[in-house]
Amino acid sequence: MPKSKQQKKDEVVLLVDLLKGMQSAVVSSLTQIKVKDERRVRQELKALGAVYHVVKKNLLQLAFKELKWSADFLENLRGTIVLVVAKGDAVNPIKAIAKFAKTHHTFLLHEGFLNEHGSMCALSRDQVIALATLPSREELIARVVGSVRAPLSEIMNVLQGNMRGIVQVLGAYQKTKQ
Repeated sequence: MPKSKQQKKDEVVLLVDLLKGMQSAVVSSLTQIKVKDERRVRQELKALGAVYHVVKKNLLQLAFKELKWSADFLENLRGTIVLVVAKGDAVNPIKAIAKFAKTHHTFLLHEGFLNEHGSMCALSRDQVIALATLPSREELIARVVGSVRAPLSEIMNVLQGNMRGIVQVLGAYQKTKQ
């Protein structure tokens, strides 16, 4: 059933609100995806604080126009258009959708957007995929802690070796005195 003009206006307002409050967003297209697979990715994204939104291309173009964002890339999109908007963590939803796209070849990533201190930064498809392959924040913190901890452990081993040597020398000296 076609949407009325008011429903379309409401949809554009919803899209603008979603995009204004985003940390990151990805525009993709899909064809021939099983409902159970789509439902699974929706649930996964919802758990990560992201919204999976199927949208008409014209309404998305109107929302982009209202936000004064370039929507030129939308002209070439075919199939069902999907907008994934992350409200909290910016990277984990992108990783989840990129993983889904890797296993479902009819789900294509097109453009991404990242909120950088209140201003929107457009990302190409390659940049979205590169962002998805980055290690998580927790993994990066663990790597830094590990790299700081390793030299400290080595220093402790050296100092303990010197202490063992002193104890052995004192033990040998005590045996010679007896």
